[in-house]
Amino acid sequence: MRRAAYFFVDLNLSSVFGITLIFHWYIRLIHSIISVDVNQVAMVDDVETFPNTVAAIAATNTVYYVCNTLLFLPLVTPMVRLLDYEFFSTSNQDI
Repeated sequence: MRRAAYFFVDLNLSSVFGITLIFHWYIRLIHSIISVDVNQVAMVDDVETFPNTVAAIAATNTVYYVCNTLLFLPLVTPMVRLLDYEFFSTSNQDI
């Protein structure tokens, strides 16, 4: 169970660091995918609303998680081996 938790933490930290590095390009990619103006204002009962925001958030989230899965899938086996070695080596049996 600890191996899964450590892998999940590593995956999330790496993903956040990676998306932070390419954030400006990533936002342009999302805009080209959804092809809508996120800043478009629509008045509903004299209240400003942004109807395209939901589509932008959904596209951003979906592309982020699909890319993370595709990037980290080849790393599962090496990470399992590393975590097995780290947690189940003879020097760590008393943990």
